[in-house]
Amino acid sequence: MSEWISIEAAAEKYRLEKEYIWLWVEMKKVAVSYADDVVTVDDYSLQEFIKRTKLGITSEYIDALEQLCMEKNKSCRLYVSLLDMLDQELMAMRGQGSRLDGLWKMVEEQYERLRNFERETISDNIICSNCWIRKICRKLKRIL
Repeated sequence: MSEWISIEAAAEKYRLEKEYIWLWVEMKKVAVSYADDVVTVDDYSLQEFIKRTKLGITSEYIDALEQLCMEKNKSCRLYVSLLDMLDQELMAMRGQGSRLDGLWKMVEEQYERLRNFERETISDNIICSNCWIRKICRKLKRIL
């Protein structure tokens, strides 16, 4: 019966680096199980694979390694294209952000102008409240 062991335990048991076992798992040369966030390998299939490779590297192994490299290369190209699209989107957002910053500055300037106008109007009303023209204007408003 097969025994399932962690990759770390397999590396220690066979005095190998974990990276080799991970490579064999990715090449699908060793049976693997993913359960409860723990990756385990079939000890028997690992032993058999090690026995086959001790006799020498076969063309089948090289073909499988080449296939894995092509798959990884394809994945990398896909990630690069996704990153390019995200980069373009980010640049568009930055441009939009700078436009919004410009609009915000314009809004602040208009607000400051309104505040200044309001201050001037209030001060003019205070000054004008006692002037004789203002008094005449009030009387005319009452009449009309």
